This record gives sequence, structure tokens and C-alpha cells, in this order.
Amino acid sequence: MPADLKLRHAAVIQEDTCFALFLEQPTEDSFRRVCFALSPKLMRYFRTRGCDNAAAEEMTQDVLFTVFRQAAAIREPALFSGWVYKVARNTLLQRWRKSKRSIDTLSLESTGPNLPEAAVDAAPLHSDFTDLIARLAPEEREIITMRFVLDLDYRAIAAALDIPVGTAKWRVFNCKMKLAVQLGKKR
Repeated sequence: MPADLKLRHAAVIQEDTCFALFLEQPTEDSFRRVCFALSPKLMRYFRTRGCDNAAAEEMTQDVLFTVFRQAAAIREPALFSGWVYKVARNTLLQRWRKSKRSIDTLSLESTGPNLPEAAVDAAPLHSDFTDLIARLAPEEREIITMRFVLDLDYRAIAAALDIPVGTAKWRVFNCKMKLAVQLGKKR
């Protein structure tokens, strides 16, 4: 096994141990470890969906607060990661619904050749990848991002999207086939 794969595998095992410890003994120290493990992933989750840093940080804190308050309700600790991303997804959808109620306006002086800061911040991934997945439907982009950017396993994806594991596997496979066709056209 290559060294980088061993490190990644060890990190996943350590992360799972951290989650299990928190679920067994929800102390300040165990929660701090969960925050340390989840914060960068949640930030990436929100940033890949077009949120600026401030919004991503705020939603990450909201998710972590929900994790702290409601983790005792988790029946199956193996699905902890999936549950966390379900909370994150719901937090993001709620924010989008609220933002659709208010209309953003710009003054004429602020429109110019420069891109708004939010547009610059919204490109955290490699442009080829974002261009490629932009051709997918929003639900497909969501599942591909969960699988290959956030590195969630199929059980966690299924829990996050509230679908059966087989459906999650099929959707990822289907998206990969669509992306393969797009890559074939691109060459």
C-alpha cells in the first residue's frame, strides 16, 4: 500500500475513533476533536457550493452546534458522517431559501470590470473539475462532490441524502458514466 494511502487510511480510522468517542462520551474534549476533524470538511462542503468564507464559517458553526446538541439521538454511530452532511445540506438549503426571499441589489457605481468578491471566492476547486461537473444536474453534482471531494463512503452519502445505499451507488456510477462521456467528447 502506498505511503499516502496508508496515511489517508489511518486518518479515516482516527476520525472514526474520534466520532465514536464523542458519541459515547460527549465531553468538551471529545467535541473539540470532532470540531477539528469536521470543520475543514464542512467548510469545503459549503465553499464548493458557492458560499463565501464568512457564510461557510457561519454555517459550519451552525452544523457543529447541531451536532453537539443532537448527537445523542444518533442510533447507529457508523452513520455519524452521513448524518452530519445531512445536517449540513439542510442548513445550506435553509440558507438558500432565506436568501431567495431577499433580493440582492447593487449600486450602479459598484458594477464594473471587477468581479464581486463572492464570485472570486466561489471557485475553490480546480476549474477543469468544476467545468466538467457543471454539466451535471444539481443533484448529480451534489453526489459527485460528496463522493470524490468530501470522500464520503456510500453509506454516509445514503444517510446524508436519505436514500438507500444501493441508490447512492447507482447514482454515483451513473454520474461517472456521464462524466466519462463528457471526457470522451472533450478529447
